[in-house]
Amino acid sequence: MNRRRDDRRLFWVHRNRTRRTRVVTLGSVFSGLWGDLAEGPSARPAKVRDAVSALTDDDFAAHCTLGGVSDDTLHVRVDSPGIVYSMRVKWTPILRTALRRVTRGKVTRVRFEYARD
Repeated sequence: MNRRRDDRRLFWVHRNRTRRTRVVTLGSVFSGLWGDLAEGPSARPAKVRDAVSALTDDDFAAHCTLGGVSDDTLHVRVDSPGIVYSMRVKWTPILRTALRRVTRGKVTRVRFEYARD
């Protein structure tokens, strides 16, 4: 009898713990949708492009192009595999900080990748 009662208690604890992690408030869903609608579909890439061009130098412009934004990541395409690491080390902290401010936390990661164009 005690084992059955303990099993029910454990089931109750497990069910209530997992349920809390899956619940999203309706207000957060609507505020996210409203914020995206207010900005418009093309506002974020323009903001990102303007912020990057204002911060970077001629060396960045000579070797890098913006590949686009997907989810929370800005993809930067580098023309030479030998300088991907140096560009990543130099520009990732600067761009990440600026992009968090400009996009209000929507773009939080920067990824440098070699592009064979």
